[in-house]
Amino acid sequence: MDEFISSDLSPREDALRQDPPRPRRRRRRRRILLLFSILLLMLLALAIAAPKLLSTSWGRSFALYRLNRQLGDKLAVDSLSIGWASGLEMHGLRVGTPGHPILQVAKLSTELSLFDLLRGQTLDLGKTDARHVTFVLHRYADGSTNLSRLLASVKPEDKAFSVQADFAGDVQGRIEVESPDGTVN
Repeated sequence: MDEFISSDLSPREDALRQDPPRPRRRRRRRRILLLFSILLLMLLALAIAAPKLLSTSWGRSFALYRLNRQLGDKLAVDSLSIGWASGLEMHGLRVGTPGHPILQVAKLSTELSLFDLLRGQTLDLGKTDARHVTFVLHRYADGSTNLSRLLASVKPEDKAFSVQADFAGDVQGRIEVESPDGTVN
């Protein structure tokens, strides 16, 4: 009787009736695998490009924003260059309140890499070269200094960290100490 029914159907309908449609699992798996692969490649490309992105003005602004949230807008840098394995180089580093920096460094280069920054709490700067350094310490009438006031305004983190530096060569610059009476030493 099946032959009788199938003979009334067109050849296409007969083929559809005999061969049920394939499950779409293979296509779905391929699409998921393709999307996962694309996402993985995008993340890898972002990781490789991270130092270059941080060295752009947008990346520098983002990094300074994150740092200044902890420091209370006390850090400014004109330009920044960092690599995964190469060191960090900053131009125009200023620490202090805008218009009244305590520390100014025209150029600071260290062996600290992006990998080192992400690795741990101890910041080993390695060989560090600081050019045209100006440090201004102002002593107020109450005995406090601009440095003590700056450090008092820093928001402490939950985890403490330390900084180590090996200053290779000369540190070039000057140190000024301003007294309440206006004298500069």
